[in-house]
Amino acid sequence: MLPPVTPDGGASVTRVITGSSILAGHELQELTAGCITMPREGSAPQPEVFYTFVSDAAVHLDVLVESTTAATFDSVLYLLRDGCSGTEVACHDDIVANTVRNSHLQGIQLDAMTPYILVVDTWDVGAAFRLTFRTFN
Repeated sequence: MLPPVTPDGGASVTRVITGSSILAGHELQELTAGCITMPREGSAPQPEVFYTFVSDAAVHLDVLVESTTAATFDSVLYLLRDGCSGTEVACHDDIVANTVRNSHLQGIQLDAMTPYILVVDTWDVGAAFRLTFRTFN
């Protein structure tokens, strides 16, 4: 569960949490993010961590995932609405022109009182990471 993400009085709110996929499983292996740029066929299951939350109000969301342990944490970040079988709202695979970057979602519209799942997935070994959330109207 994420900390509250709703801005108070129309202001922007930033929250930072830490997590790790080092000992994580591959619980959502049947899901495939829409932004995946390379096939996973033939690869071993990769670790993922997921967070559930409900926004109290309609807001916009920015999310950035950054590794705190691995120089090349190859992440995929995606957001699902209405649970695991719900709609993919946004997705970002951090590989662009063979350069490893931090995955991020920007300006995503969240609906009030709607359940969301944020998935931090990887192409390689797990890593400790920092998630920075910013909500704004």
